[in-house]
Amino acid sequence: MPLLGYLLIVVFGNLAQFLVSFVGKKLAIGLAAVAALTSLMVGMYAALSLVLNGIVAQVPNLPGAAIGIWVAVPDNLPACFSAILAADTTIALFRWSVKNLHMMLFPA
Repeated sequence: MPLLGYLLIVVFGNLAQFLVSFVGKKLAIGLAAVAALTSLMVGMYAALSLVLNGIVAQVPNLPGAAIGIWVAVPDNLPACFSAILAADTTIALFRWSVKNLHMMLFPA
């Protein structure tokens, strides 16, 4: 009877150890992914805020400018184009980083 008790303790102990290590590993990977995506989102938000603040500073005070940037073509069109291209580049880099992170976490 003590041998059967020892066997049950060993079996359930090993099962509990496996479950803790498996769940712990998955939890650690999930937390790392959440932290990486959060840092990417904060970086993208900061970069786009800087770009949009640059656009707002360059838009002239015209009646048509309040409707949209393309309604009135401002004198500083190259600065507006460069800000728009910078925003597109930032979003492309963000999507590329998320895609690389997804490929790293879920290999095929």
